[in-house]
Amino acid sequence: MGVIPVTTVVTVVSYGPEEEAEIRFLDGSTEEVAVDAIRYFIAESENPGNVKQVSMVTVRLPELNRST
Repeated sequence: MGVIPVTTVVTVVSYGPEEEAEIRFLDGSTEEVAVDAIRYFIAESENPGNVKQVSMVTVRLPELNRST
């Protein structure tokens, strides 16, 4: 959170068996993209004022293997 917006779209991060990202547009269509490409849809600098008409981005990442 800051004075200057840095993201323009709600982004949900959750568990998934493999790394993946899905872009959902306001018209209901979806697009699968590489996780490192989500910046083109969520960053205000890449999608000013949400001109790409994105409603939500969902990122799924596998759980890290932690030893205790």
